[in-house]
Amino acid sequence: MKLVYLPGTITDLKWFRTYYTEVFPDGLRRAQKQFRNVERLLRENPRMGHKTEFPKVRELVIARPPFSIIYRLTPERIEVLRIWDNRANPAGISVTAAET
Repeated sequence: MKLVYLPGTITDLKWFRTYYTEVFPDGLRRAQKQFRNVERLLRENPRMGHKTEFPKVRELVIARPPFSIIYRLTPERIEVLRIWDNRANPAGISVTAAET
């Protein structure tokens, strides 16, 4: 299934890259490899994330590095809404009505 990153993920992806290039460069290659593996798994198993309070929106929690992929499943594709650092305060996460 096709995996598409929606515009709301741009800031998340920039943060992810900045963190691993500036704060924790030793973990960059490992994080990139893990991220690619998760993308592959999600394309192969689009229902692997758990359901959320929003209809059609799922969350896939990854232990290392600690992040979640919040996505919407449509018949044609997987739409990534957010990439969330699970060390951050969950009160700061938002999934707008336009995204759901």
